[in-house]
Amino acid sequence: MSASSLPKSAVSALALASLLLFTVVGCDGAGEDGGRTGTLQVMLTDAPFPFESAEAANVTIERVVALPASDSPDVEEDKRFVLTDETQSFNLLELRDGVTAPLAGEELPAGTYEQIRLILGGEASVVMDDGTTYDLQVPSGTQTGVKVLLGGLDISVGEETELTLDFDVGKSFVTKGNPGAPGGVQGFLFKPVVTVERIDE
Repeated sequence: MSASSLPKSAVSALALASLLLFTVVGCDGAGEDGGRTGTLQVMLTDAPFPFESAEAANVTIERVVALPASDSPDVEEDKRFVLTDETQSFNLLELRDGVTAPLAGEELPAGTYEQIRLILGGEASVVMDDGTTYDLQVPSGTQTGVKVLLGGLDISVGEETELTLDFDVGKSFVTKGNPGAPGGVQGFLFKPVVTVERIDE
């Protein structure tokens, strides 16, 4: 099936989510500053994707950063904590039905955190089942990171917290063209949207 012959119902169903699973484990050990820390493990997963004509929705993540809340008494203000700076590429459509992929894990001081930032690489694409590949331009604004507001996430010593983020595939990969028109789908625009799905404590 060519990209131009995609059924309208398939394109209109392009509204599923990719999930980033963060596990926070409290530790009694001392960090370099002598303070107690927690460990943040980051996993990547994806919900089922109904857009059957797409085989891949590819993104590259170059860095994951945690930002403390400005009023947190336990963490130095404006300090950024890099959870990983290893460049990793993911096909979000492979991470379904509970499948996860490790993304990052690092100790960080216990305290309150207000943001996670995902620094994306310059490569993103959608691959159709007929082999058609749409290479997408990553918005320049994402170079400072896709901002995910946490609303004040407390990382406590000796406690475990799971933070699940929703990487909305339907909103992040926007179709160009009208699948019901003769020209059909002309490609996709990449506008990454990531929000908090849930916090389990």
